[in-house]
Order: sequence, then structure tokens, then C-alpha cells
Amino acid sequence: MNHSKIAVISDIHANVKALYKFINYLEQEEINLVLNLGDFISNGPNPCEVFDIIINDSRFINIMGYDEENIFNSSKIDEGIGQGRWLRDKLGKERLSKLRKIPSTKSLTINGRNILLCHHNGWSQIEQVVAHSKVLKQDKYDFLLCGGTHLQELSHSRRHYAHTHIIDPGTLGDGKNEKGYFAIINFEEKEPMIHFQSIDIKQGIQEEGTKQVNDVILNKKVEEQLKLKDAFLYIQGPSQNKDGIMYINDKIVERIIEIGIRECKYISIGCWSNEHQLIREILYHLKCRTIKSSESDGQQWYIGEITEDVINLLLEKRNLPCGRLKWFELSFQNRVEDASPLYSIFNYGKKGFLRRLSQRDLYTVEEMLKKYNLEYTLPEE
Repeated sequence: MNHSKIAVISDIHANVKALYKFINYLEQEEINLVLNLGDFISNGPNPCEVFDIIINDSRFINIMGYDEENIFNSSKIDEGIGQGRWLRDKLGKERLSKLRKIPSTKSLTINGRNILLCHHNGWSQIEQVVAHSKVLKQDKYDFLLCGGTHLQELSHSRRHYAHTHIIDPGTLGDGKNEKGYFAIINFEEKEPMIHFQSIDIKQGIQEEGTKQVNDVILNKKVEEQLKLKDAFLYIQGPSQNKDGIMYINDKIVERIIEIGIRECKYISIGCWSNEHQLIREILYHLKCRTIKSSESDGQQWYIGEITEDVINLLLEKRNLPCGRLKWFELSFQNRVEDASPLYSIFNYGKKGFLRRLSQRDLYTVEEMLKKYNLEYTLPEE
């Protein structure tokens, strides 16, 4: 196959927002081939959305990372690696069947250059694999592409693969500093050129040296999906669980949490001052910036950054056996000092509101509310 430029990505980690920004970049630069090195659906809030986009986009050639492999490893599935059993349940049988068919390594020839795709957590681990097994020894490669370290690296080896460019593109979706990283291999010159790139996930600005391209001129379809509305969607009606206790359906709670995780940087968790076990659990998972208290009734709110530990708490450990939230309020906001959150579930999951929604999120939430016959209000524009 022949391409003037190809993109190399790894470690999306179920960050659909970063993936949309990257797709915008592909559209702008007219790049038609993407080599995806794995760990694309683990440790993040939107595995199904990321999976569906990548699997159905003909530009992507994919391999599994360690986290995808562990989904099918019975000894690892209950260890919580890559979100473990939650991720299996979330993906469902059809997606898992498609995922199982994706290889762990793949060899390609592009523009006459031999390329090997693997994950292997960077060059140091590849050296161990080469030293202790026959894997990866068979062929000579012009490029060996690996992921896992989350760092952009261009390496050369004096032993194995002495004439091979060894590239780790960095993490597209880890997003700790609000940037996504990837690499471009440009075949337009006699010798291919390797460029490490980044996109600003928060601002929607793509950086390439001193060049900046605003999202306004990028792919309109993706832009429309990300466009936020100043809507105030208030969920009024509860559903009834098997014990007769009335709470919003847990699938809707989960969807609100996923939106909050994706769009916001901080979370506020409210509980009562006498709920000592819950307070200990919150403080264990949450890097608190602020603790607010109500003198009159003993309510307390713990505000901190959304981290992987917090995401795990919200997605896997949020409910009591009766089906309600552990906490009387769960809210998401962009700044610690914000007086009003953007998304919230309160009264132990009996009510909720979402203040700003993309067109896509508004549609999916409304469809879920209709499915479970819940009343809601949405002010006219």
C-alpha cells in the first residue's frame, strides 16, 4: 500500500473526546491511514464509543494492547486491570467477538518499507521479549512501532533491530496534562521523516510546531457532535427497583457520570458527617482540594480532581445493595470554586440535572429517559 503520510497512535484509553480531536486532525491533514497500537478501550469512561468509531473507520489498522489481551485472560479479569469485568460487561458479546479477532502484533509493508506493530510497553520491554523468545526475531523492519509507555520516544538499538527506527507515539488519550500525543511518518521525501505531534484536548487546537488550526474549520460532523448546548435538562421521575425503592434507573446514572467524567475536571461528592465509612472511602480515592460543610444539618461535600481512582469508584463502587447511590449528591464542575455544577445526581440518585450537553449526548440521554418512562423538562431554546 502507498500513502504520503500515516499517523501512529497508542493508548487512547477510552477517551472519546481525544479521539474526536484526532479525527479532526486527520480530516484537516487528509491522512487516510492510522496505525493504532492498542490499549484503546481501557481505563477510561467511553470504551464503547471509542471501540465503535475505530472498528468502523476504514482508516484504522488496529492491534490489541495488554489491556485488551487481559480482557480475555481469566486470571486477570477480576484484578481490575484495564477496568476488568466492568469493561467486559460494558462492551457486550458482539464487541468482544470483534475484539477477539484483532491481532496482538501485525506486519505491514507501506511504500516499500517493512513495519511491525506491537504494544510491549516501549523498547526496553521489546529487548526482553527478543532476548527470551523467538517472537519478533524473524524479519528485518524499517520501523518498529510500539506503545505502552505513554511517552513519545524515537529509539535505536545497537543489537537487535540495529537498522530499525523504533517509535513510541505517546498516549493519545491519557490526558493528564490535557494534551493527546501521536506521531506522523511522512513518506513524501526520499527518506521518511518522523514527526511527533500533539493536540490540545481541552481547547480543540491542533499544534504542529508553530502552526495552529482552530476546530472551527475542521470536520463539521464531529464538531456538531461536540457542540455544547446551554440546556438545563432536569430529570423528575424516578423508576422503581425490585425492592420498591424509587431511584433513577442506574443506566441513566451511569450515563450522567460518563458525561461528567469526560467534560469536567473536578467532582464534588456529598455525604453526611456521621457516615464515617463513606467519608474514609471518599478520602481514599479523592485528592481533595476543598471540604465544605453545612452547620445546620451535618452535610459535607468533598471536592477534588477526577483521577483514575475516582473513575473506578464512580463506575464500579457507586451503589449500596439497595440500588441507590452511596452519596446523597454527586456533581461535576470545571473549577473548584464553581458555585453551580454542570452535571449532578442528587437525593441519593432520585433526581438529576445536566446543564450543558452536546447534541449527541442530549439525544442519547433523552432516548434513555423515554425508554425508562421518566419525566424530564428541557427549556425551549
